[in-house]
Amino acid sequence: MVSSTRLKQFLTLSFLMAFLVLVVQPVWASFKVPQPQGYVTDLAHILSPATTQKITQIAMELDQKTSAQIAVLTVSQLDGTPVEMASLETARTWGIGSKKSGGTGLLIFYAAKDHKLRVEVGYGLEGTITDGTSGEIQDDDMLSAKSYDQGFLQGVAAYAQKIAQADGVTLASLHGNGVLVLPQSQSQNTPQNSGVSALFTLGLFVFLMMIMLSQRFAGSGGVWGGLFTLLALNSLGGLGGGNSGGFGGDDFGGFGGGGFGGGGSTRDW
Repeated sequence: MVSSTRLKQFLTLSFLMAFLVLVVQPVWASFKVPQPQGYVTDLAHILSPATTQKITQIAMELDQKTSAQIAVLTVSQLDGTPVEMASLETARTWGIGSKKSGGTGLLIFYAAKDHKLRVEVGYGLEGTITDGTSGEIQDDDMLSAKSYDQGFLQGVAAYAQKIAQADGVTLASLHGNGVLVLPQSQSQNTPQNSGVSALFTLGLFVFLMMIMLSQRFAGSGGVWGGLFTLLALNSLGGLGGGNSGGFGGDDFGGFGGGGFGGGGSTRDW
């Protein structure tokens, strides 16, 4: 005989699962992670070939001299997916950065028609590129630019400069190529708006609720707890998932399998 309390718990979990399957997951799944074309994947076609080449030179030298990798992705639109979710899924799927160094990757993600600019920072760079530092570079080097070409070039150069300085190396590609690294603010600990969407917060809440309830089931029934925990992890794979280990195009060596936890900053541009 199923008790009234157990029945209520089962109905509550069923409602949460229906919410995840019918509402949350389809929204997240609307964005498809593209195949990287190199350090720069300009699907929105907003960058000139010259800018793409200069950014590639900077990113390649940074990759060779440090354990860090910088990637740029522009898309036309997000189709309703929060930019934080789309960029995080891209960074994890591509595996930007070195896995051995704790995830030293950085992704500059821009959705042109949605005017959303997101910088995703890997675990291993969070001490060098804090959320505040990331936001300052967006504001000072990218949003203040007169064109996409200038903004992306200055942004990549500024992030690369910060990483290179932390590693004690000099990047020759930052000099003599018309690259201008603007001076950054010294107040790197100033809190910045992370831009995390309400949907992302709601998803985290639902996930934690399911884990808590599944543990209660596990304590009294075992099977139900394991089942609902498995379903929760499967439904929210985008939140806690790993990465693919890196891949790339014909002329691109690929990324190193770095990890990301959602650190970074978001701006409207």
